[in-house]
Amino acid sequence: MAMAPATLHQGDLNLAEYVAQVLVLVAAYFVRRSRWILPLPSPRRPWHAAAALAAGTMALRFLLIPWMPVPVPGVHDEFSYLLQGDTFAHGHLTNPTHPMWRFFESMHIFHVPSYQSMYPPMQGLILAVGDLLGNPWIGVWLACGAMVAALVWMLQAYLPPRWAVLGGFLGALHYGLLSYWMNSYWGGAHAAIGGSLVLGAIGRLRKRPSLVLSLTFGIGLAILANSRPFEGVLFTIGVLITLDRRLLRQLVIPVGIVLLAAAIGMGIYFNAVTGSPFRMPYQVNRATYGWPMTQFWLPTPVVEPSIHKPMRDYYNWEKQAHDQLRSPGALWNEFWLRVRRLWSFFLGPLLTLPLVFFGERAWRYVRTRRLAPPFLLVVAGVMAGQSATPHYLAPVAGIFLILAVQGIRLLRARRAQEPQSTRIGMFLAQAPLVMLVMIAALRPFAILPMGDGAMSWCCVTPGNTKRAEIAAQLARQSGDQLVFVHYNPDHYFHVEWVYNAADIDRAKVVWARQIDGDEDRKLLAYFHDRTAWIVLADEDPPRVMPYPR
Repeated sequence: MAMAPATLHQGDLNLAEYVAQVLVLVAAYFVRRSRWILPLPSPRRPWHAAAALAAGTMALRFLLIPWMPVPVPGVHDEFSYLLQGDTFAHGHLTNPTHPMWRFFESMHIFHVPSYQSMYPPMQGLILAVGDLLGNPWIGVWLACGAMVAALVWMLQAYLPPRWAVLGGFLGALHYGLLSYWMNSYWGGAHAAIGGSLVLGAIGRLRKRPSLVLSLTFGIGLAILANSRPFEGVLFTIGVLITLDRRLLRQLVIPVGIVLLAAAIGMGIYFNAVTGSPFRMPYQVNRATYGWPMTQFWLPTPVVEPSIHKPMRDYYNWEKQAHDQLRSPGALWNEFWLRVRRLWSFFLGPLLTLPLVFFGERAWRYVRTRRLAPPFLLVVAGVMAGQSATPHYLAPVAGIFLILAVQGIRLLRARRAQEPQSTRIGMFLAQAPLVMLVMIAALRPFAILPMGDGAMSWCCVTPGNTKRAEIAAQLARQSGDQLVFVHYNPDHYFHVEWVYNAADIDRAKVVWARQIDGDEDRKLLAYFHDRTAWIVLADEDPPRVMPYPR
C-alpha cells in the first residue's frame, strides 16, 4: 500500500497562509507610510507575562468550544494514551491481562504481560488529571496553558521582555490554541514544557548560580525522558556539550538527584507494565506486533502474524514504509515531505517571510546563545527516523520561536539609505502577524479551506466522530453493551474502532473484533449479561444492529 503524497491543500502546507503572504507582499509594494502599531507590553514582573498569556490562551480556547467542541479521538496513538490516562485515573500503573484479550487487540497497546499503552507515561498522567476533573481533554487544556507559560519563561532568558511576550503570543497561536497539540489527545505540550524548562534554566544559570534553577533543569530532563525519550536524549546531549565545567559541577548533584528519582519511578512503572524495570513498553509492543519501526536503517522486525487482518495490514504498512526508505529516491521524497510538514507547523509561510530577509542573522543569534547544538541534534534525529510529526520536535519548539522573533526584530529595525526601506521593513515585520491573527480568528468557523490530512498549526482532523456517535448512542442504552466490529475486506486500517477502557469488564460499552463463529460465541458466553450488537463500520454511515444469534 503506497503512502499518500502530501498536497498543497492537505493542511501540511495551508493554502490560507500562502494567499495571505501574497497579499502582504503586494501591499508592501504600495506602502508609503508605516509605523509599528502592534502592542508589545513590557510587564513589570516576568511571571506576569507568562501567567497572562497562559490564562488568555486557555480562556480563549474555552470560549471557542461552541465552534470547536471537545475533540474526539481518531488516531491510534490517541486511544492508546486515553487507555493509559484511564488506568492512572483509577490508581493503577497497568491492568491485568483479560482472559478474552484476543478480541481486544489493537494498535499501540498490548495485553501480555499486562494490558497497557506502549507509550511513556507523561501524556497518560496529563489525561488522568483531566479524567479526574471530569474529562481527559481538561488535562490537555491545562497542559497547553502550562506550555505557553513555560515558553514565555524560556524566551525571557534569551530575548528582551517585550519580544519574549511576542514570542509567547506566537507560541500560543502556533502550538496552544488551534493546533492538534491542544485539539487532540496526541500530545506535544508535555515535551515542549520539558524543553522550555531546560533551556530557560540554562539560560539563566549562565548568568547566576541557583539551586532552584538547577532543579528546574533536572525536572525538564525528567519530563522529556517520560514524554519523548529518544528526542530527549539527543536534546540533552546537545545541551550538555554547550556547558562549561563550572556549570557542569553546579548541576551534577541537584540534577543527579532529580534524575535518580525519575529513573526509580520509571523503573517501578516499567516493572509493573512489562515485568522488568529495564524493559520499556515500546520494546514489548515491538516484540509482539513489530512496531514501532523507528529507524529505517535498523533490521525489519519479524513477528508472528496477528490473527486480525487490520493488525496485519498495519504491520505491512509500517514494514513498507520502513523498507522503502532504503531507496535513495524514496528517502529524498520522504525527507522533502517532512521538511514541508514540520516547517508548516512551526513557521509556515508568514513567519518565514522575515527570515527570508534576515534568516542568517537570526540563526547567528541562535548560535551565539548556544541553542544550535540541541536544535540541530533533535531535528537531525527526527529527520533520520521512519516518521516525523510536529510533536517529535516539541523539545525545541521554543527555539523556532526565537528564530521567528529575531527575524521580526531585525526586519522592524531595518535601516537603509532611503527612508522608504524603513517603512517597508516596518510593514513587513508586522503585517504577517496581523494575517496570522486573522487566520486564527477565521479558522474555528470553518471559513478557510482545509484538507483531510491537516497537520498545520491552524488545522486539525475531526477524529473518528462516527465511532463517538455510536458509542454515545450505546451508552444511553439500559444495561451494559457488547459491540462486535465488522470490517469489510478493504477496510482502511488507520480508522480503528476497537479500543476499550482500562477495566474492560466494568465498562459500559465493550468493543470487540470478530474472529469466527465458534470463538465469538465464547465471548458472548463470557459477557452473557450484556446486550450484544454488531457495527458495520465500513458502511456509510456505519450501522449498528442487534448481533444475530
